[in-house]
Amino acid sequence: MPQTFLQIAEIILRETRKPLTPQEIFRKAEEQKLLQSKGKTPEFSMKARISTDIRNNGFNSKFMRVGPNRFALREFGLKEHISQPFKKSIPKEIITCVKHNKLDSIKSNFGLFTDLDNLYEIIDKKNLTPLERKVAENSLEYKQLISYVILTNEKGEVLIYRRGAYSNAHEMLKGSACLGFGGHVQNIDTERLFKGFAGVFHTAEREVSEELKGVIPTDLEIVGYINDDSSPEGVKHLGVVLQGKIPKEFDIINVGKELSVNGLKFMTPTELYDHFYDFEFWSQLVIKQFYKVPDSFNPVVIRPKRFNINSNLILFVGEIATGKTIICELLSERHGFHYVSTRKCVARLIEMRDFGTKDRTQFQKKAEKFISEKDGPFILAQEIKKEIEKSTDFTVVDGIRHLATVKELRKLYPELTLIYIDSSRNDSFRNYSNRSKGKANLDQFREVRFHPVEKEIRLIKWEADAYIFNGGDRDQLFDTFIDWFNTNKK
Repeated sequence: MPQTFLQIAEIILRETRKPLTPQEIFRKAEEQKLLQSKGKTPEFSMKARISTDIRNNGFNSKFMRVGPNRFALREFGLKEHISQPFKKSIPKEIITCVKHNKLDSIKSNFGLFTDLDNLYEIIDKKNLTPLERKVAENSLEYKQLISYVILTNEKGEVLIYRRGAYSNAHEMLKGSACLGFGGHVQNIDTERLFKGFAGVFHTAEREVSEELKGVIPTDLEIVGYINDDSSPEGVKHLGVVLQGKIPKEFDIINVGKELSVNGLKFMTPTELYDHFYDFEFWSQLVIKQFYKVPDSFNPVVIRPKRFNINSNLILFVGEIATGKTIICELLSERHGFHYVSTRKCVARLIEMRDFGTKDRTQFQKKAEKFISEKDGPFILAQEIKKEIEKSTDFTVVDGIRHLATVKELRKLYPELTLIYIDSSRNDSFRNYSNRSKGKANLDQFREVRFHPVEKEIRLIKWEADAYIFNGGDRDQLFDTFIDWFNTNKK
């Protein structure tokens, strides 16, 4: 049976154990008589198949790009090269917005809600403001109205895709799995006011038919709304969630798609939960709200790039309140791991008291200035080293925020294990609020999580030896990690 381009690439890369260009993979495949393609440019087909697999599957792809036009297997544990994609410009269009001061009835809500009375009042015509898209994108005075459409087939399976790089979506959404189609409600939609509802139905039909060339969803109904002030992008958007059916004649293989729509497939509710960690935040909210959690579901997922833990040093990295400090504390309390807090190291270096659970704004400002200096990452790595060397036991380091600091520590400890911890933003906000004993609000959470000193954290995910999605409680996180740790430590 003929092998696919991906199967052949995997064979060649595993044999050579080093990165190769698609042309090199093709030549070696020809020498071994593995390739039976009749195409005119099989080397370009090879590159296209590998690139598509990486784009569609992200961290779960067997392949990774390690440089321009150079690929390796993810199991090699090499540094991932993130290419700069073409960016789609913001279109010149008039969109429909709602002023923040019209949102009093829901502004304290965070998440997805199915009580529609408040929504219908908010999107009444008297509350709507037409605004140029570029103006709205640079304003915090308005929320832009979005139609967010869930599409299902006759079997109840959900149509999902992966966001491509050529998109108007925010950078943190690109490459994520998504089950919401649709987009901005334009003023022309609102003017038509199909059965009221600010034109969201017309928007849903138009946007789906553009993203999936010519496909018009049927049986559309509003099922909820998403109010998400937990990120700089969320605070600018109000999502109207609709459900619709995909037409019976829909051909998932041959349907035309926009460049922003990749990896189109149907998933059962169980499969949605199996891949829950891979979905963007709004999709996670939809899954939790509308689909039952399977009995076998483990909310904590570990995706390793490198299976063996080769040293007694583990770095835990992640955004604020994802669980990295919790796992470090539990490993220290329950297993006697030596615990090093990067925050305490920084506090000494900037001569400022650790803020604990209090306001961190001034601390972040001073820490950003320190780490931005030429020798900042080197000095911090040396300070962390002093703390590491106070013990010969297994050591966990919590709170590193910059790639340069990670690189300095890798020079000192080449075999260290780097683990990235992630979680849904609503779970992170709950953790953040609990830590502050309920005194923190969403505005404070958004400010500290997206402070400039935090901006590199998401990039460290691509350097990590393992990825943990923390969707459970502290014991589920600890138990899942310790099982994996005991299985893979040398």
